[in-house]
Amino acid sequence: MDNKFFLFEHFPDCRHPAFDWEKHNEIFKKRNVIFRAKTHYSEFPEHWGCLSVKTVSTGVESFFIENEHFVLNQEKYLVLNEGQYYGSHVESEKEVESFTINFSQEFVKQAVNTLFTHDEELINNPSFETVAIPEFVQYFYNHDTIITPLIQKIKLLSDHFSANQNQIEDAYYQLFRALMLKKKEVNQLIQKTPALKKSTQIELYRRLTRAKDYIDSHFAKSISLDDIAQVACLSTFHFLTCFKALHGLTPYQYLTRVRLQQAKKLLKTKDISVQEVCQMVGYEDISSFSKLYKKTFGASPSKTEKILTD
Repeated sequence: MDNKFFLFEHFPDCRHPAFDWEKHNEIFKKRNVIFRAKTHYSEFPEHWGCLSVKTVSTGVESFFIENEHFVLNQEKYLVLNEGQYYGSHVESEKEVESFTINFSQEFVKQAVNTLFTHDEELINNPSFETVAIPEFVQYFYNHDTIITPLIQKIKLLSDHFSANQNQIEDAYYQLFRALMLKKKEVNQLIQKTPALKKSTQIELYRRLTRAKDYIDSHFAKSISLDDIAQVACLSTFHFLTCFKALHGLTPYQYLTRVRLQQAKKLLKTKDISVQEVCQMVGYEDISSFSKLYKKTFGASPSKTEKILTD
């Protein structure tokens, strides 16, 4: 049992001349690794990764995936497939707590066999292995009432890592099963993409969700429709049409919604002015920002602020 799981409680110094990437990766290939660490600064260059679910409890962590930059915050979790190369970066005055659940290839094979092989086959041939290793759509999922509690459960169990090996293994299987159910939900969304072939639908969905993640990560910057379409590797008009078909909003409408939701959150939780919030969510003109805010939420930003500071 002890050989199935491994716990990292700090960010390794991968920039040190003596750091051995091959030895480091071997741990993740053979064992299910729970990674929990707090830091103000860390930097991982592009490296191989296994199937993983990544979260942050405090602060934000940046990820560099296929030459694009994405930001993970406390509102979402990130799923990466085995074999994905990526880099990550943390730089913050406030301490950032990173928590990742990594699945070894052996565990994934066993879990897939258990979930998708008939009981009779498993009884007659316990060593039977399916060759179908699931591939997930890699993007930032909103926290939910099914997967998030399981992530939190594993985190809590890892507080007493050695004593809770059996419970951790059980929670791993529960989480993997929940991820497979999430994969099924995503497959239903994929069918909404305007394409005829299944393979084209899947690829188009991946590109559109990649663009959506880019908006979520860079909403505070000045980004154009052309910029986002380029991230999706689609022509501007094709991207606009497909994005609206999938999400029911144009990219600009989605960007506006993200900005205003973030503005409302800042006004509720931070002691800062409306002008500062306006700039923090990507607007330069406070008048335009205030009009959009009032149209969306039925009250001006200053009214929201006064209600919450009384």
